[in-house]
Amino acid sequence: YLLFWLKTALELKERDAIEGLPGVELVVSASEPLTAGLRERLSGLLAKLGSPEARIVAVLLERGKLTPADLGRARRLADDGGEPLLRMLVRLGLVSERDLAQAMGEVLDLPLADPTAFPIEPVGEGLFTLRFLKDARVLPLADEGDRLRVAVADAADPYVLAAVAMAAGKPVEAQVGLPSEIDSALERLYEKKGAPDAETEAELGDFDEEDIEHLKDLASE
Repeated sequence: YLLFWLKTALELKERDAIEGLPGVELVVSASEPLTAGLRERLSGLLAKLGSPEARIVAVLLERGKLTPADLGRARRLADDGGEPLLRMLVRLGLVSERDLAQAMGEVLDLPLADPTAFPIEPVGEGLFTLRFLKDARVLPLADEGDRLRVAVADAADPYVLAAVAMAAGKPVEAQVGLPSEIDSALERLYEKKGAPDAETEAELGDFDEEDIEHLKDLASE
């Protein structure tokens, strides 16, 4: 029954008859008592439905990098704490940074950032504050004139990339970076150059943090 329901929903979505399915991860969670083969088929269908977050979760489930029970636990804690689910999975140690980055890159069709190719000098100085870069976990990689190339830990969050593009005043080309590698690079490039205290900065260069909330408000209207 679940497979029939998902296949029907997929056909409707491909014809633009529906925009998506709410809570698609719950279908996988409910399938825990099912056989591994059926669970894998369900995960494959789910990977084609729903939000990027749901598709990333489906890939992790299909590859055995995450169990339905652990997903349910992380979902509850993320909802209670107001933290993104994908970040909570890593924070709890349920999924490794690399496994998440690989699944995210595959779903979003983005390359993984190579830490050996990270810049040796800060890129786009004056566009962002250290506070914003650390909170968003974004590392500017190269200013290529008509676009800014960045490594981002959560490329599935559209508000982060929209905020970066707004501050830079140009399109952004994203790569998926591991949070720990981005944090280390930010410390090496910015904190040791006498950057202002991240806790005292309120401005993101010419881009204010309130603009991020404004983007979210617009998206929800």
